[in-house]
Amino acid sequence: MDDDAWQETFALNLFSAVRVTRAVLPSVVERRGVIITMSSIGARFTHPPIE
Repeated sequence: MDDDAWQETFALNLFSAVRVTRAVLPSVVERRGVIITMSSIGARFTHPPIE
């Protein structure tokens, strides 16, 4: 897979979780809560782009 496919995979699987975590973090800290993220083994592999 080329670099663009890897970038898309990271954007979807990693950075989407990071952005959601950042968005809810102030509320979670205020309430003394926790953030749990889950994914599947499929998140570790790139997939050819769908055209």
